[in-house]
Amino acid sequence: MKYFIADTETTVYNGQDSTEVWASAIFDLENPLEKQFVQVFNNLEKLVQYVFTFEDDCNIYFHNLKFDGMFLWYWIVSTGQFKLASYEKKGKVYLEDRKTFKKGGNDRYTYTISDKGIWYSLTIKHNGHIYSFMDSLKILPFSVETIGEAFKTKYRKTSIEYTGIRHANGVITLDEEDYIKNDVLVVAEAINIMFEQGHDKSTIGANCLNDFKHTSIFGDDSNTYRKLFPDLYKCECPIDGYSNADEYIRKSYRGGWCYVKKGIENQLIDEHITIADVNSLYPSMMHSDSGNYYPYGKPQWWSGGIPTEVLEQVDGHRKYYYFIRVKCKFHIKPNHLPTIMIKGSIYPPREWLESSVTTYGSEKVKQIIDYDGALTEYRPTITLTCTDWELFQEHYDIEDLEILDGCYFRCAISLFDEYINHWAEIKQNSKGAMRTLAKLFLNNLYGKFASSDESSYKILTLMESTRLCVGTNVEAHDKQSGYIAVGSAITSYARAFTITAAQKNYDNFLYADTDSVHAKCLPSELIGIPEHPTKFNHWKYEAEADQGIYVRAKRYIEHVILEDHEAVDPYYNIKCAGMGKNCKKFVENKLQNGTMKLSEFKSGLIVPNNLKARNIDGGIILIEQDFHLH
Repeated sequence: MKYFIADTETTVYNGQDSTEVWASAIFDLENPLEKQFVQVFNNLEKLVQYVFTFEDDCNIYFHNLKFDGMFLWYWIVSTGQFKLASYEKKGKVYLEDRKTFKKGGNDRYTYTISDKGIWYSLTIKHNGHIYSFMDSLKILPFSVETIGEAFKTKYRKTSIEYTGIRHANGVITLDEEDYIKNDVLVVAEAINIMFEQGHDKSTIGANCLNDFKHTSIFGDDSNTYRKLFPDLYKCECPIDGYSNADEYIRKSYRGGWCYVKKGIENQLIDEHITIADVNSLYPSMMHSDSGNYYPYGKPQWWSGGIPTEVLEQVDGHRKYYYFIRVKCKFHIKPNHLPTIMIKGSIYPPREWLESSVTTYGSEKVKQIIDYDGALTEYRPTITLTCTDWELFQEHYDIEDLEILDGCYFRCAISLFDEYINHWAEIKQNSKGAMRTLAKLFLNNLYGKFASSDESSYKILTLMESTRLCVGTNVEAHDKQSGYIAVGSAITSYARAFTITAAQKNYDNFLYADTDSVHAKCLPSELIGIPEHPTKFNHWKYEAEADQGIYVRAKRYIEHVILEDHEAVDPYYNIKCAGMGKNCKKFVENKLQNGTMKLSEFKSGLIVPNNLKARNIDGGIILIEQDFHLH
């Protein structure tokens, strides 16, 4: 097997209705990390034909295959040489599985693109060899510029003028050649470090899980992992409406707690603001220092009220970790923060609910049902971890409670300590590449436990009338699942940790985003948020600001004046999901030169220069659009 890092540069000019690759570059990871070993071509076909000269199976990594892969796909379709490895069944088209593809004939291609449009690979079989174009962004989830800074690479990203008339088979200037070589070598150095450490899986999560499976708790038996964390899709669920244990427990799975305190949305906060971040939130929750116990093995089930033995404790800690399904009405207690979000229901999909009677947009949802001729307030059914259930009872007044059913697991502490201690020590004692690597491995294991068997994918089609690519979704469930009982428990513990800290500072609390609390007070006035620069289950007082405005989750600006208790040149920290770098720079410049007030950053604001990807003939271009803040 041979490994390469590659990159493309594509045409960008006003009014274009098609696009193409005007420069491509590729580097063989067996070569010394020098520019002279980077091959540069003035189109895409020459790069692919260069790869075809190697009589080995090859993995070629692009950093953001979703972009480069579309140009590859257009090239493959346009040649007419390669046939999609697919078959038809009952009038529907399906992709061949990997094993069948490898055994099949030459000049065929396949790809792995999720139904949500996430690209993992595009593979060609030619001359008896497999050439797989992969996504290094799945291994190193940073921009090329950030990789250079974090890994302290020998080469760094530079810049060129992107816009202008360029075309395939043209002349590439020395500056342009130098630019694309730098991009390739930055990623090459970082990927080399990963490979040298033995981390050669196709995603960072897969590398983390593989490393975890080699900790001593599993011994020498390769089957021990599945004995401890069995496939819950294969565990029966006796509760009506659920086909397996995973389906039942997955209802309890929720993400991070991102919340703007009700009543302060879109309002300028002209007071001192302290921002505290948890040191490695998910590793903190997984480590035994947290006191958290985690489920393992297969579940046992109950119907009705919680069995007494499920609530038993041993030496002050829980004996079982359980999941519970309840039906009730609820209303937030005075001066308490909401903890419940119910997805896939009549409620707003991303709202932390204060009541089972809520407001959806401007129209109140009455949520009433006809029961024996009487109108009754709607009682939603909620599936919770025991951690969420305990927090729910603390924060809400609960009425008409009916405990429907649940399941429970034996639980243990210290399951992840060896893994976490190993990477925490490397992080603490290293700089540059190894420190960045340690942070990746600390923060990306937890997600693998929540992975489902969902493997639905897209089949791409070129519409001859428009020369545009369209995708058709095909449902599939063939992926190796994680262990949702642990995945849900980890995120549940994490939410409880952040919410509890925010609740202790209720009067001053402004905003939280998964692992951070923002409060209008001095650091010395924070309650129950112990400070330490590195310790797990502690907080780093990341920054302080003298102004802030919070629109909604992941959309806010703070005027930062201190970092780590030290004065810095004041700057505007702009966090706004969906707003691109150019757009943020536009807002920052207007704030700094006084042509925009911070109070104007609120719902209804329209900002120009936001780049969005658009599929056109030949590939993808980025076009400028207005960004609407709401």
